[in-house]
Amino acid sequence: MSRVEEITTDVAIVGSGVAGALIASELAKKDIKVVVLEAGPRLARGQIFTNFLSSPSRDFGAPYPITALAPRPSGENPDDGYILQQGKDRYWPFYLRLVGGTTWHWGAATLRFSPDDFSLMSHYGVGKDWPISYRNLEPYYDRAEVELGVSGDAKDSHWAPRSGEFPMPPVTQSYMDQVIKQKTQQAGFKWVPRPHARNSEIYDNRPECYGHNNCSPICPIGAQYSADVHIRKAEAAGAQVIEEALVTKIHSNAEGMIEGLNYVRSDGSSMVVRAKAYVVAANTIESPRLLLLSANEYAPQGIANSSDMLGRNLMNHPSTMTVIHTQEPVYGGRGPKFGMMTTEDINGPMRKSRSGFYLVTESWDRLPEVCLKLIDSGLRGEALDHKIRHIVSRQFQIISHCEELPSMDNRLTLDHHAYDSAGLPKVKINYQQDDYSKHGQVAVKRKIDQLVTLLDGKIQEHRPLEHASHMMGTACMGHDPKTSVVDKECRTHDHKNLFLAGSAVFPTGGVANPTLTIAALSLRIAETIGRQLS
Repeated sequence: MSRVEEITTDVAIVGSGVAGALIASELAKKDIKVVVLEAGPRLARGQIFTNFLSSPSRDFGAPYPITALAPRPSGENPDDGYILQQGKDRYWPFYLRLVGGTTWHWGAATLRFSPDDFSLMSHYGVGKDWPISYRNLEPYYDRAEVELGVSGDAKDSHWAPRSGEFPMPPVTQSYMDQVIKQKTQQAGFKWVPRPHARNSEIYDNRPECYGHNNCSPICPIGAQYSADVHIRKAEAAGAQVIEEALVTKIHSNAEGMIEGLNYVRSDGSSMVVRAKAYVVAANTIESPRLLLLSANEYAPQGIANSSDMLGRNLMNHPSTMTVIHTQEPVYGGRGPKFGMMTTEDINGPMRKSRSGFYLVTESWDRLPEVCLKLIDSGLRGEALDHKIRHIVSRQFQIISHCEELPSMDNRLTLDHHAYDSAGLPKVKINYQQDDYSKHGQVAVKRKIDQLVTLLDGKIQEHRPLEHASHMMGTACMGHDPKTSVVDKECRTHDHKNLFLAGSAVFPTGGVANPTLTIAALSLRIAETIGRQLS
């Protein structure tokens, strides 16, 4: 039998997305030895952009490879079999597996949670309270905005009070957003620039946004943040990043300490990593999956799962997409893909019975869809050209995000009779959207109908967005080891040297996109690990 090689380090991190990258960078700067393990490959920005240009698909996941060692759900086919759907409603996760993670193709929204989001039960009698408050996390929000490079306007951040300015002012407002705001603000629409991790000026050796309108699936120039930024910083400070290294098992001992993990490479070789502290920073699906796969005689239900809460409380932001056609040109498809957002419906007494929400403008001309539809109708030549210009200059999209409450029954488990391309048991998901978020979506539609009337427009399409892009829950944070997976420091209750990073630890989801809160918690985790090791 061949000998399995070992790597010894101070901290082993599973996953190289924004959580793993930030933690690695912070710890490496303190001369702490760090090894980051990523199941997916490493790609250069230029290669990703070339992949996008050569792909016939407009799927935001198309430029990114799906490898045998790092499979993931398809961006185009919800029934591809990667996730085994067992619930009333479909939960279709959308994420990437490569060095830098899903921030390669995200929309760069970096909203803070509101103070009420941390005490939903106390304020509104629904959901849960977090074991930490907004005040606890606010300094880390400040730091996260600096690290990611967030542009925004502090005076418009009333839903989440700030102690300082944003690192950068907002990106210049598009003509489309100016028109929408001018025609609707007197009717009560409180539009503000949505905070984004996108440069409005040269920042952190990254260029300012040139308005390519290609933020998803890839910013071609790197003006928009992606976690490869902190991977490079971590490596410059001495961290070791190993790509195409799939972690298959975490080992614990009788005392409840994690004593090592195994990973395999595409050539079939395997390695053991031993560290003083471990961080699982995959994502809301892959992190609990790995922990459940690691069940042993000391942790028969899975690592960090003595509470049987691992995999439960799976959440998303149920969302809708509305295409609106206006009488006058608004010239969408120029500038960043996402622009301004509404704030008046984020908080309020309505949260006792339905979710809060916000709307965001999406400057996307949908040119391929428009062209194909007109060609199919028989138009050609100059008439086709004129009609394309007429339509695409007069349409834009509105995206909504609603809150969803945690539910014990919305959960993921493993199917030990079905295996993926890496030879690991597949994930089964039981999910049903709650009435709380459905009532919120009814309120969203009323709001959009009002918007359309004010713009003298018409709705071309209104439908739910199928992708679960904002995956949250499955390893929730709490004081009680019997009802939660990690404590307020994101340290697992069961294993004092194992931390979980990412939105899996969120007790509730609010309406804010999760990435900035992931980043803030990750900076806090790095600080905690630094103290623990010292």
